[in-house]
Amino acid sequence: REQKIGFRTYLMTKYLIPDVKIAKSMPDFMLFSFYKFLIASAIEKLKQNNPGAKIISTGSSLGAALATIVASKSSIYGNVAELHTFGCPRVGDQNFVQYLKSKISTIKRVVHNRDIVPHVPLLTQNFVHPSNEIFFDENMENYKICNDSGEDPSCSNSFYPNFSIEDHISYWQKPTTSEIC
Repeated sequence: REQKIGFRTYLMTKYLIPDVKIAKSMPDFMLFSFYKFLIASAIEKLKQNNPGAKIISTGSSLGAALATIVASKSSIYGNVAELHTFGCPRVGDQNFVQYLKSKISTIKRVVHNRDIVPHVPLLTQNFVHPSNEIFFDENMENYKICNDSGEDPSCSNSFYPNFSIEDHISYWQKPTTSEIC
């Protein structure tokens, strides 16, 4: 049995993991600490109500970035088993990706065709994705499992610099504000 904890849109702040660069959009650590408390409480409630359930951290867009951070801190939040994201921006540098992969063995990162969001922050800023991009075509009908580099040049990176906000706001013909997670 699975239980998912999903994040749609949350503010993301700097979260300290030694020697790791993480994107931030709000410098208020106290607010993030409050979110951390709410997330830990929600996961604890899921575990109490569903003993033995596998917890999957999932989200879309900026919510996917938060889901990634939650998954990376699995020991704090309670044995998150998998990470599934949709249109996730790059969250951290190579050290962060290695740390994340040491905590979570199953990562599925869905990208819709020319979606722009998975390409920010830029590679030139030393931000990278974890492996296992699942790259969908324009109609979300066909997909390719990309190489395990996290930045496969034959998948969504092949469109550089011709990305699309339209591909970000709809996955499977549904707006990203809907229940895709």
